Amino acid sequence: EGRLISEPDKFIINWELDNVTILQTNRNNRSAYSISFDTYSLIFKIKREVVKFEDKEKDPDEMSLAELHGFIKKSAAKDEDYWKAQVIFHRSFAYPIACFALGISAMPLGIQSRSVKRSFGLAIGLFFFFLYYLLLSTAIILGEAGSLHPAVGMYLPTLIIGIIGIYLFINTARERTIPLVLFFQYIR
Repeated sequence: EGRLISEPDKFIINWELDNVTILQTNRNNRSAYSISFDTYSLIFKIKREVVKFEDKEKDPDEMSLAELHGFIKKSAAKDEDYWKAQVIFHRSFAYPIACFALGISAMPLGIQSRSVKRSFGLAIGLFFFFLYYLLLSTAIILGEAGSLHPAVGMYLPTLIIGIIGIYLFINTARERTIPLVLFFQYIR
């Protein structure tokens, strides 16, 4: 059993426990100790800065989607926090779509790579992921600076990879060799 006793004026929380047994082991000399108390008291002193934390405004990274949407709507100035909130908001929707676009581009690459070499599929898949990551990083930087609207920037890399994936998918469905595979076969 236990009780929490709060002293808000002193910034103290006292945790009183009844019928407590503390077990302690020592691996070096393979021993165990047991201490029993009728009442055991733990005192937590809270710093005053922790209490003031609620007054602090949240950073856009800490906001939920609803809070981000509200922050964007009520923001009068298009400052750094506004653009960062826009990027975070649109990124939340762009990432799941990006998984789909990368998956669409991975299927034809996996099918076509059988004709070349198994490691080729992995290498080309990493190349496409790196390309997507490079485009996304550029879009995030431009979006947070306000040079490119985040709604465009967050979906543009996904759109590019998606279009490439659809092109590769159509070529594979028509049983045509992907030009990239032909290029690597030529190099080999």
